Amino acid sequence: MLDDGMVHLLATDAHGVKHRAPLLAEGVRAAEKWVGAEEAQRLVLDRPMAVLENRRAQGRRPRPRAPPRRPQAAAQGVWRS
Repeated sequence: MLDDGMVHLLATDAHGVKHRAPLLAEGVRAAEKWVGAEEAQRLVLDRPMAVLENRRAQGRRPRPRAPPRRPQAAAQGVWRS
C-alpha cells in the first residue's frame, strides 16, 4: 500500500507508556525503506498535524492505480453459462 501511495498517515494505537506503549519509531524506519525519509516524515508528523489543525496536507500525491485486469478465462468466455 505504501508503494501505491495509498497510505496517508502512520500512527499507533498505543494506550499508554506502560501498557501497549507506542513503538512508532520501528514503523518509521520500516516506512523509510519503502518511501524514503522525507515521505516517512510526512506520514508521521506533517499529515497528522495537518489533520489536527484541520488543514490540507502537503506532499506526494498517490500514484494512479492501473485498471484491474480481467482473468484470461473470463476474457475468452469460458465462464459463460
